[in-house]
Formats: sequence, structure tokens, C-alpha cells
Amino acid sequence: MTVAELASALGAEVLNKGDMSREVTGVYVCDLIGRAAARMRRGDAWITIMTNRNVAAAAEIAGAACVLMADDVSPDAELARVMTGTGAAFLRCGGSAYTLAHTLRRLTGLE
Repeated sequence: MTVAELASALGAEVLNKGDMSREVTGVYVCDLIGRAAARMRRGDAWITIMTNRNVAAAAEIAGAACVLMADDVSPDAELARVMTGTGAAFLRCGGSAYTLAHTLRRLTGLE
């Protein structure tokens, strides 16, 4: 499933397009920036409620396909500014991290 297909299926708001044609190959849920950067795999959809500029850095380091900002959180001003320089798409979703992870599992079969 591509990021564009995922965004559509979730009804997510696209905050930064990044590469919407990128294939999502896994899912990672974490709110500790350093751990996410170290443990995420290239191509993962990262579910988080973190909203500061370090989210963009962790997504770039790990090669995340997209960042799903759960609970309808909005990026702070710095993240909004720096996320446009990353290859990852940033999406805002209304569901909780748990609900999004469950939905992604159902939609994609990914773990």
C-alpha cells in the first residue's frame, strides 16, 4: 500500500506530501524520539503524538515512509517548518495510536 492509498483509506489530513507514492512496508508506534530513530525500519509508517521538530529528524534518519500524527495533534511551529524538507509524508489522523495501529494491521496485514 502506498502512502497516498493509506492516507485515503484513513481519511487523514496531509500536512506534508513527501513522497506519496512510497510503499509502506511496516508500522512502528513510539513516542520516544531516540528509540524511534534507532528502531524504525526504512519504509515504516510511524505513529506518534510527538509534535516537535525532532520528529522530522527521526523520520529522516530512519527512512520512514510517513509519520501518522495520532489524536489529531498538530505539529508545533518548528516541526511545521522543517517537515517540508524531509522525504516522509506527514499525516494527521483523528484516532488514537492504538486505533491507528489496529486499522493499519487490518488494511495492510503488516506488523
